[in-house]
Amino acid sequence: MLNVIGYIVVIWSVFGGFWLANGPMHILFQPIEMMIILGCAFGSFLVANPLNVIIDTFKSIGPFYSGGKFTKTFYTESLMLMHDLMLILEKHGNVELDKHLDDPSESHVFQRYPKVSKDHHTVHFIVDNLRLVTLNQFEPHVIEKYIEEEIKQHFKHSTEPAHALSTVSDSLPGLGIVAAVLGLIIVMQHLDGSNEVIGHHVAVALVGTFSGLLFSYGFIAPAAAALTHIAEDERRVFQVLKVFVISKLHNYKAETAAEIARKYMPQNVKPDFLELEVLIKESKTYFKQKQG
Repeated sequence: MLNVIGYIVVIWSVFGGFWLANGPMHILFQPIEMMIILGCAFGSFLVANPLNVIIDTFKSIGPFYSGGKFTKTFYTESLMLMHDLMLILEKHGNVELDKHLDDPSESHVFQRYPKVSKDHHTVHFIVDNLRLVTLNQFEPHVIEKYIEEEIKQHFKHSTEPAHALSTVSDSLPGLGIVAAVLGLIIVMQHLDGSNEVIGHHVAVALVGTFSGLLFSYGFIAPAAAALTHIAEDERRVFQVLKVFVISKLHNYKAETAAEIARKYMPQNVKPDFLELEVLIKESKTYFKQKQG
């Protein structure tokens, strides 16, 4: 929602300012120049990127406008899901934990945390790395290295749409100049006309430069930056989960591992100690009732 408000501010600041300065608003509406600039930008986007990046870029429109899903609730649910799974491992061993990891969609533990269970990247990350724990064939530092590499590769993949949009943003001012040059060619055909006619065509040509700059710095570049922030947020979630896994490999109890992992959360989404303590008590009560 904040992104939409930001775009409204951009539009009002540019067009509202032009209108308040008594600028001729109609001259800014040049559909042919828009077709030249945006058509070239979209074509270059298709040429520059493989199909999976193109698809991922369009898929990122939803998270971009929603502002991302990695809220305090998401972080807390991720932490508590790991706690509950580790609690099962402590109480019932690998066999019982594997039942939940084999089919997360049917697991009552995963279902307790709907925001996380709907995010297949996070679920996949949790399941894969808990399987390394249950195998118990690696030293903690080896697993930490594997997880860190996985996070690095996933972050690289997650930022590809942002990089693709950033490349488009960089090209838009130049494409605006292309449209302006084409407009100036048209101006050359009217040099025998009146000053009013020549002025009109020069203004139309300059709209091309204006449009390229506005689309680049007012719309596409901020969108690329926002997608990078969303990818960074996801990486932070994975880093917190990694700390939980490594803490468990060092034989800390589930609730202690949860407290250690909590300290690695960003300040704006971190539950305090008492909040976490309440959640852990509720979780233990839930499992007692399940057993009863």
